[in-house]
Amino acid sequence: MAIARNHVFTIGALCALSACATLAPPSAQQVAPYREAIELSGRLSVNYERDGKNESLSGKFNWRQSA
Repeated sequence: MAIARNHVFTIGALCALSACATLAPPSAQQVAPYREAIELSGRLSVNYERDGKNESLSGKFNWRQSA
């Protein structure tokens, strides 16, 4: 059950942080064409404050999407 709570907290923290993000102005460069399928992988690091203490979270991800 503790693992499930950690995932809920992680998702909640990421959602909260994304609400604070600012968007850059639109670029004059062309956008890549739409793809029916895409595969991405990478790393994600997040720094946040919890109960007055600085915390960090990092991990890897693999994203596969098909239409």
